Amino acid sequence: MNDLDGRKLFVVTLVDENSPDGAQPRVIHVPAFVADIATAARRGQEYADNFANTPEGKTAQVKDAKLRLHSVTDGGRILT
Repeated sequence: MNDLDGRKLFVVTLVDENSPDGAQPRVIHVPAFVADIATAARRGQEYADNFANTPEGKTAQVKDAKLRLHSVTDGGRILT
């Protein structure tokens, strides 16, 4: 995998805990280009905590989204 300055691509998956009963929970995948998985998880949680203030949160149709960190995966190759 290519990395720049020791950073790698991770994909942080967040799940909306306020999904309607019986509906599949909404899932958001956020890329994180960071040094390690712990940093990716921390940044993903920060994104979830501040979702209402993000550009995506401001345009989301559901304003009461309550996101929680679901998983962090290795994002694969970075093609440069």
